[in-house]
Amino acid sequence: MQLLHVINCGEYRTWQRCRQVIPCRWINLSISGLKRHSLFHPDGTPDASTYGSGPYLSLGYPEFVTTFEYRHDRENWVLMMEYPEFRYDPKLHQLYLQQDDERIFLRHFLPLQELEIPELREQFARIAKLSAGALTADRIKADLCAAGVFLRFLSDEKSSASCAEALRERLDNDRGHRFSVKEHCEFLNQNPDSLRREFTARFGITPGVYRERKRKNDLLSLFAYSDLSFKEIALQLGLKHVQHLNLLTGKYFHCTPGTLNRQFRENRNSDTAAKTANPNPE
Repeated sequence: MQLLHVINCGEYRTWQRCRQVIPCRWINLSISGLKRHSLFHPDGTPDASTYGSGPYLSLGYPEFVTTFEYRHDRENWVLMMEYPEFRYDPKLHQLYLQQDDERIFLRHFLPLQELEIPELREQFARIAKLSAGALTADRIKADLCAAGVFLRFLSDEKSSASCAEALRERLDNDRGHRFSVKEHCEFLNQNPDSLRREFTARFGITPGVYRERKRKNDLLSLFAYSDLSFKEIALQLGLKHVQHLNLLTGKYFHCTPGTLNRQFRENRNSDTAAKTANPNPE
């Protein structure tokens, strides 16, 4: 694994309002003076983190877009680096480290307590001084010191129970069924085989079976309680083509989408029409 290498590290103290395409991998330490800040992924998706105006550490990645405004009381450090193993998954909108065939997912925004600021300020100042030096030993010290800061972004270890709950929550919230069980496990920075065992021990079924049951229930609900077209239902279920809906209804209910449509929607429409025609049947 290639080590992190510092390109440059410096401090900003002036007022600034800016929209910037991030040019390289970096670590940003914002201490004071921030008035507003937004971050967008390369595809234009807004980042979900809430930055506020308090101190924080954040990771930047090439082609992310940041918009911000700092007041005159600004104290803001930026550490630019080369780190090929630090990567971005555009599908998951997730930063990670690549180690052989394993991904280690990263938190990219860390709110800070005031007690943490003096130590971090000293670390960044030391990195800036060392990286500006001409001695190889100083550059190595700067890289190692920067790696210590980067270490803060590694995801916290979680207990088996909380990991199983987190996977269940992700499966419940993935209403479009866009991600596989394996991808959900990778997002949680967990080994898929281990988390499957933990999930099964916690809930009595495998995450794959749980996901299939959710999809079956969602399919039935969409026919019973919505007026969506077959194409729209297919999209809601994460299917690329409406023809795949035939396979899914056959697998779950041994019938065609048309049969479900007649069973649920035509009966529902008939009942509605009858009530409209005779609102007081008694």
